[in-house]
Amino acid sequence: SRRRVIVKRLPAVETLGCVTTICSDKTGTLTQNEQTVTQVFASTGDTAHLTGLGFSADGEVIIEGVPLSASTGSNVKKVLEVGLLCNNAHISADGKLFGTSTEGALVVAASKLNIGPLRDQWIRTSETPFDSDKKTMVVQAYRSGTSPTTAMCFLKGAPEAVLVQC
Repeated sequence: SRRRVIVKRLPAVETLGCVTTICSDKTGTLTQNEQTVTQVFASTGDTAHLTGLGFSADGEVIIEGVPLSASTGSNVKKVLEVGLLCNNAHISADGKLFGTSTEGALVVAASKLNIGPLRDQWIRTSETPFDSDKKTMVVQAYRSGTSPTTAMCFLKGAPEAVLVQC
């Protein structure tokens, strides 16, 4: 309290410790804390550009000038699915974020493909939360209506930490 900081959640301290840049306007106030996914890169070389800003689901996922749809099979779609399933953020109907802005941006990116309901089709069996040492998060889950023995692991994190797992 000497430094006028009150921490209600310990993971918030770790997140704050990872900050290297703070964006503010000319008055010194912080931005709205709404990150936006603008590009998605798949291992196949596909690159998608996402339109729209902030936590609004308005926008599209575009590959080579063509909007991607939820029914289209694509590695970009798979990347967005992992970003959604390996995630703890939720955005309420009125646009309020519950969770980190980074995870919120991934939820919004997935919603631009209308794959948000995919979350309800999976049952989590375990989670390894993100930490700054490992730079990854892992969720183990299985599809509703199937056996828990069919569980899959979903991994997200810093590229250098994820790629060594492949």
